Amino acid sequence: KIDNTILWADQGLSQLGLGDVAVTNIGSVTTEDIYLDRETIMKDLLAIDRSLRETGNMIAADGILVDIVRRVQTFGLTLVPLDIRQESDRHTEAVDSITRHLGLGSYAQWDEETRISWLQKE
Repeated sequence: KIDNTILWADQGLSQLGLGDVAVTNIGSVTTEDIYLDRETIMKDLLAIDRSLRETGNMIAADGILVDIVRRVQTFGLTLVPLDIRQESDRHTEAVDSITRHLGLGSYAQWDEETRISWLQKE
């Protein structure tokens, strides 16, 4: 079902000229063959979780599956990567405020090597 959903979404994006890959015909996929809402996919994810736990596969259940469940609970089916980076001056300004408050000097005036060293250490 997840594969059908991915193909269906890719085809829709392709038709809009937005997809990375041109998708031709995915066959006769019906709405029962794809995930259209959070509740449907959560039902299946929780069934998988229950099965993994009942069979003693806690590592799998507590690993990537719990991450997927959290993402679906939080964002629904919109699990596309989201780039929320800001322009670097804003980050420099924020970190500079922190280093000045801590009495470490001005992050903004440090050279790149010093910045990286401090960030990795902290």
